[in-house]
Amino acid sequence: MYRMIKKLKRMAVAIQLLRLPSLLLGLISLTSLIVIIFFSPSGQDTHLIIPCIVGSIWGIGIYSFIITFQSVPKERSMPLSLFGKMKYAFTRAWYWLIGIIFIFGAIWTIVMTIRMISILVKD
Repeated sequence: MYRMIKKLKRMAVAIQLLRLPSLLLGLISLTSLIVIIFFSPSGQDTHLIIPCIVGSIWGIGIYSFIITFQSVPKERSMPLSLFGKMKYAFTRAWYWLIGIIFIFGAIWTIVMTIRMISILVKD
């Protein structure tokens, strides 16, 4: 369990440079999606909706992954009191749960990206 969280933390630190570009990609894609949906005259730019959805999902997902797993607490080095152990176990369990959610979220995002690209290519 600890190894998975440690690997996710190392991955988040390794892609630290992508934090700002992924946030910009997500926000620009989301803003473009809103503009296309609400301000596009008579559905003229509807072919851009799918790339905007994919870009916003990936951008915001990568940014939230980096931000979440940067602050994973280190492995304890000295013995803790009973409440310290409980707090440490709860914190680690929280990151383990978030890690599982991110793994399934990444799989879902990949599947949705493939489906959306296939829809875009068919049109």
